Amino acid sequence: MKKFDPKIIPYMAAITTAIMLMRAAVDHFGVWGWAIGFMAGLVASFSLAIAGSKISDIAAKRKPLAYVSLAFMVTISPIVIALSDPTPNAATWAWAMFPDAAILLASAVTGKSLLAQDEPPAKSQSKPAKPAFSCKAAGCTAKSFGSQSALNAHQRKHKP
Repeated sequence: MKKFDPKIIPYMAAITTAIMLMRAAVDHFGVWGWAIGFMAGLVASFSLAIAGSKISDIAAKRKPLAYVSLAFMVTISPIVIALSDPTPNAATWAWAMFPDAAILLASAVTGKSLLAQDEPPAKSQSKPAKPAFSCKAAGCTAKSFGSQSALNAHQRKHKP
């Protein structure tokens, strides 16, 4: 049996949020809400997933903006969904916040593994260098030979 890959959880939650925003957008934009809400939900949710997994890796100067933006996104997404319900109540708010919380939790747990990593450069497939065989006979000026057989043939010349 194949193990469950936790990296898909933020994507599952993103699709859930997209469907919730799609339903909310249909009430306000009519037929166009199917596309507008779904795409807005995907963009918002994937942004949350990426931010949740990379927020600790960004430059110190940009961290305050990142944290404020992340808090804003986590707040505004459920507000949009909950207020689109004709009779918002506590259950509506809970349902609206649940996928975003799941996205952040899964993103924080999976970390960088959520995102595609750059592949390390492949090692070249060059053949290992062959050892050189050289003649050690006194006074021999012959260059090295590529094989033991060639060296043996050369050394026969040195025998009386």
